[in-house]
Amino acid sequence: MAISNKLAIREALRLGDINRRGFDDALDGITLTSPRGSRASECRAAAADDGLFELPPDGTVDEVVNTLAGRTKDPQRFNARMAEIVGDPDF
Repeated sequence: MAISNKLAIREALRLGDINRRGFDDALDGITLTSPRGSRASECRAAAADDGLFELPPDGTVDEVVNTLAGRTKDPQRFNARMAEIVGDPDF
């Protein structure tokens, strides 16, 4: 049983490493959040933006989205699309 658990843990770590590499290699600034909206993890591109977008560094998803919306040509449309995404758990 101990060998089986050890192999399962090793495989889980290996898959986690593969997933992390794929996540970090994404060119898009991907940020994962908790259900409360706080940042849980971000890929290298998101972490390396060096304040390019001047987003609140510890902002919740709502704060960041509202900041971005104010910079668009049509903030209402932007917010409506973000609401669609948030409302679709399969997005």
